[in-house]
Amino acid sequence: MKVLVLTTTFPRYVGDSVPAFVYYLCKSLSDLGVEITVLAPHTREKQYGVISDMNIERFDYFLNMGYGLPPKLKSRGFKKYKVFFLTYSMWKHARHISKTVDIVHGHWLFPSGYVTSKLQKPYVITAYGIELFLAKENSLLRRFLKPSVEGADRIIAISRNTARKTRELFPLAKTKIIRLGFSLLENGDQEEERVGNTILFVGRLVKRKGAEYLLKAFKHLEARIPVELMIVGDGPERKNLEMLVHDLNLRNVTFYGFIPQSHLKSFYQRASVFVLPAITDPTGDTEGLGVVLLEAMSCGVPVIASCVGGIPDIITDGKTGLLVEEKNSIQLAEAIKALLIDCELRSRLVNNATCVVQTEFSWERIAKRILKEYEAILDSKKS
Repeated sequence: MKVLVLTTTFPRYVGDSVPAFVYYLCKSLSDLGVEITVLAPHTREKQYGVISDMNIERFDYFLNMGYGLPPKLKSRGFKKYKVFFLTYSMWKHARHISKTVDIVHGHWLFPSGYVTSKLQKPYVITAYGIELFLAKENSLLRRFLKPSVEGADRIIAISRNTARKTRELFPLAKTKIIRLGFSLLENGDQEEERVGNTILFVGRLVKRKGAEYLLKAFKHLEARIPVELMIVGDGPERKNLEMLVHDLNLRNVTFYGFIPQSHLKSFYQRASVFVLPAITDPTGDTEGLGVVLLEAMSCGVPVIASCVGGIPDIITDGKTGLLVEEKNSIQLAEAIKALLIDCELRSRLVNNATCVVQTEFSWERIAKRILKEYEAILDSKKS
């Protein structure tokens, strides 16, 4: 089977900071015998290395905007007409490659998903969530996407929340829930020992990650028990968060900035508790799934997260982790304290979480489910 994958996000080299989930899916499909061709845009920093034996095609376009298209579409200063040049160039390159493939798979409803619908091939689109919030806000975009989304042979949603939002906006969409997988982190330089009460946050510092509510929860904790907080990641909210640390007079908070994947495991190994205090931001955007939770769980760290977006698809409250109300810093502080002082609870959650991660979220399992959808679609075209 030959598959063309269209995406606006794909790593340039091993260890790239660009999210690699599309790469891991493609690699796992390739390992199952699928012949994969990936079409992704060039970036301004054209640094590329060999990351796999897949066929990876890169295209350039006028007013190249680099990676991270959905967040840029939300920004006030972004000139949305730039998307036209990306979409046109992607279609121009894809129409030639698609002539030799059996099926096309677009990641994100726009622009990749829209382009897939113009290639006269069976097509699948994966919806991640952020593009649905953009479509909900913009009726013109919603009408524009409706034919391509409802005409898709399959819309793959990465969580129950994403599937529900898809059906609300596009009632005729043929939706199937297949969650993202995760890859085991590379070993750190040395095995780290968990010492003291260390809380860890890993993620891009944007509003929907809710780091400000973790800082407010930490204020309640710091006055009661000895504790430290490690914040790993960078983003537009970093200055505001650092200012909040100053305003709250917090002592044991450290911002580490961006950490390469090759060094990330050592932070998980040092952590006593991992927290993802995600929220629904003012635009309606929220966490699509929460892959960092899977990383923490795989490293034996008990997890706490807000009950928003796709997070409940990973965490079963009281079984594989603890769920709290979004923006509720008092409840979050109590949950963190409970895990720090209750060894039995911590051990039970870690054991359950490790089992779930290994059985339900491996990329091999996810790829097999995707391949099954491809085969069903192609079989239906023959009959």
